[in-house]
Amino acid sequence: MNFDFVSTLPAAFKGIPVVISGTGSLNFRGVEYLILTGDDPVQHVFEIRFDYHCSPFKEALLIDDVLAVGHEGCFYLYDLVQNVNLTTIEMDGYFSNLYSYGNRVFVTSARSVYCFEKQGLLIWKNNNIGIDGVLIEKFTDHQIYGSGEWDPPGGWRDFVLDIKTGDIIDN
Repeated sequence: MNFDFVSTLPAAFKGIPVVISGTGSLNFRGVEYLILTGDDPVQHVFEIRFDYHCSPFKEALLIDDVLAVGHEGCFYLYDLVQNVNLTTIEMDGYFSNLYSYGNRVFVTSARSVYCFEKQGLLIWKNNNIGIDGVLIEKFTDHQIYGSGEWDPPGGWRDFVLDIKTGDIIDN
């Protein structure tokens, strides 16, 4: 499965895109489309509406039948089988990256790491990891290794989190 973020609907698409940013976003002026392609040129088209541009980062990840999407300042989980939004959250500052480990989805923002069950439940959030970007470098069964930028540009500090609680183990 391939993911493409585009500013206009593909000419071959004749349906109505699914708005994954929620009905509360319908009046937002920004719009972008997420196109899922595979064996067919266009398998799914999702519409993402946003109020303002805050980040160059956008990413999609498919975990079984759940679509995880980070875009601008938000994160979305969408169930492709039930055709329902599982969660929509506004990130701290901006969306940064998506990660999957085990049965969980990990999302980083400007300052935080979020841990979700793939059904949409927020398990934990640690918002004391950086001020201008957070990266996860490695997962183990008990820990998350990464770095947060505290003194931009380039002032990154390593961290280790407990994978079950999000608590800092070593900083």
